[in-house]
Amino acid sequence: NGGGNGSANGGANGGANGSANGGGNGSASGSANGGGNGSANGSANGGANGGVEHRVALAAVAPTPLRVTAAEARLDAGDPAGAAEAARAAASPITDLRGTAGYRREMVGVLAARAAAALHEAVR
Repeated sequence: NGGGNGSANGGANGGANGSANGGGNGSASGSANGGGNGSANGSANGGANGGVEHRVALAAVAPTPLRVTAAEARLDAGDPAGAAEAARAAASPITDLRGTAGYRREMVGVLAARAAAALHEAVR
């Protein structure tokens, strides 16, 4: 049926990118990618009835990449602010030469919120 594209790009220490492409029954995908200080990825896939299931994954802010099901549930419930907070809480970054753990944790929340906003805007 129709499709649409949209994106938002962040700045030097991390960016957020989101896009949505409409499919036969409706589907969307979006992601937020941070720079050297961590990243958050999210996507939404249209189901058979046009429903949406969100996926949120974090990289470079924990010992291994991790999926944040609490943030996914908040997005499914239409609560992007709650999803950003859940992603922030799930992060367990370290402090190193590129940034402090607190800064990285804060950026997870910011990038997750930007990705959710870009995805929401793209699928409207």
